[in-house]
Amino acid sequence: MSVTRNEFLKIAGAAAGLGLLASGPASAAESPGAPPSRTTAPAVPSGGEARRFRAAVLAGDVGSVTAFLAEDPALAYSRDEHGRSLLALAYLGGQKETAELLRRHMAGLGLVEATLAGDRERVQTLLGQAPGLLNEPDPVGFTAVQAAVLAGRADLLMTMVTRGADMNALSTDPPRRSAVRLAAEHPDLAAAEEMADLMLGNGGDPNVPQGDGISPLHAAAVTGSAEVLRLLIWTGADTRGRTFQGDTALDLAVRHGRTAAAALLREERTLPRAHRTSRYAATADGSPFAPRPQPALPQAVINEYVAVSHGNLARVQELLALYPSLLLVNASWNELAVEAGAHVGFKDGVRLQLDSGAPCSLPTAAMMGMTGRVRALLAEDPERIHECGAHNMPLAWFPAIGGGSPEQLEIARFLLDRGVLVNAHKRGQTALHWAARGGHVEMADLFLAAGADVNARAKLAPGQEATPLAVAQKGDHKDVADLLRRHGGTV
Repeated sequence: MSVTRNEFLKIAGAAAGLGLLASGPASAAESPGAPPSRTTAPAVPSGGEARRFRAAVLAGDVGSVTAFLAEDPALAYSRDEHGRSLLALAYLGGQKETAELLRRHMAGLGLVEATLAGDRERVQTLLGQAPGLLNEPDPVGFTAVQAAVLAGRADLLMTMVTRGADMNALSTDPPRRSAVRLAAEHPDLAAAEEMADLMLGNGGDPNVPQGDGISPLHAAAVTGSAEVLRLLIWTGADTRGRTFQGDTALDLAVRHGRTAAAALLREERTLPRAHRTSRYAATADGSPFAPRPQPALPQAVINEYVAVSHGNLARVQELLALYPSLLLVNASWNELAVEAGAHVGFKDGVRLQLDSGAPCSLPTAAMMGMTGRVRALLAEDPERIHECGAHNMPLAWFPAIGGGSPEQLEIARFLLDRGVLVNAHKRGQTALHWAARGGHVEMADLFLAAGADVNARAKLAPGQEATPLAVAQKGDHKDVADLLRRHGGTV
C-alpha cells in the first residue's frame, strides 16, 4: 500500500519511541492494522549542530530549542548516541517546557514517550495496536509501566494493569529498579501512595531485589511516606532487610529525619499483614478446593474474563460458552473471577463461579452472607481475621458490600467480635463508607458502635475525598445521613 506523508510521520513517531528507528529510507509496506515495524523518522542532522541542539533541550534552553526547531522541525525526532529519544530524556530530566516544544513538532509519540507526556489517548491506541510492547524496555531504560510511575500517572498505570503490566521487572538503567520501587521513591507523596496501593494490590512484590540493594521499603523510609510504608508492610515487605551499606529502613528514616516513618517502623511488629490462607481453602460447600492448571489460552482472553466478572453477566456467560476452561482462571494482576465479583457485590456472577467449583474465600463468604462458611473458615485459622480480598480490600468491607440483610449483619457482628479492624481502609475508604453507599442504617450503626471513624476521608478520585456522610448524601440515603450527623459526621 502507499503511505502518505502524514501516515509516514505517524508511523515514524511511533517507531521512534519504540526504539525501532533504522538509518536509511523508510520502509513502505505495513500490514493493515499492524503496529509499526522498522521505519525511520525524517532525517535528523548529525554532528555539531545535533550536539548543540541536544544540549539545549536537556538544559531547558527554550529560546535555543525554539530557534533550532524553526530552522529544522525534524530535529524534534533526535536521539542521542545511545538511541534514546530526546523527548523522553527531556521529560525524565524535568525539562517539561522543552519536551512540549519537541512534542508539538512530532506527528506521533512512541509508547514510553506518550506515557511520560501523559497522552492517555495515544497510550491506549498504541497498547491496542501492540499490547506486547507494554513490558518491553525502551532505550531510555524504562518500560511504559515504569514510565507511568515516573510520570506520577496512576490513571495510565491502571490502564496498563488491566493489560498485563509487569510491576516487578527491573529497569535497564542503573540502578535497575522495579515500578514498585519507583513509586516508593516518588517525590509526590500523594501520587506515591496511590500508585503503591494500585501496584501492591495487583501483583506488585515489595521484596524484588533491586540493582542497588535499596528495597521499596528503604526508599519509602527516605521519602517519609508512612502510608506507603504501611502498604509495603501489609503486603509482606522485609522490615529487617538491609542495604548494601548495612542500613535498615528504620536507620534510613531516622537519618533523614522522617519522624512519622520512623515511628511506624519502630512499631512494625504490631502492624497487621495480609493473610490470604482461605483463598484456595475450600469450595462453597466446604469441600477442599482442587486447583486446576491455568488453561492454554491467550492472557488477553483470561484477563477479559476476570474483568467482565466484575459485573457483566452476559459477557461472562458468552466467554464461558466459547472457552469452558476459563472457569477458575487467574488474571495477570492476580485476581480470580470469583474475587472480582465479590469485591463489587456482583452476586449473580459470584454464584455462577461458586456453583462451578470456584474457591469460596472468607471475604467472598462474608459478601454472600454465608454465615456458616465464615464461622468455619475462621475456626480453622483465627488469623484469618486479617484476610483481605482482591486488591488488598479489607475483610471488614465485605459484609457491607453484600448488603444489609440479617445474614450480613450477623457476619459483621461476628467479625467485629473476633477483632476485625473496623477502620481498616484502602485509600481512606472504610467499611462505614460502604454501609453509607448502600444505605444500610443498621450496618452503619453497628460499625459506629464498634468505633468506626465517622469522618474518615476516602480518596475516591485524584483531588477528591469523601466522608461517609458525603457518600450517603450522594446516594440520597437520608436515614444513614441522619445517623452519621448524630454521631458528628461532616461533609
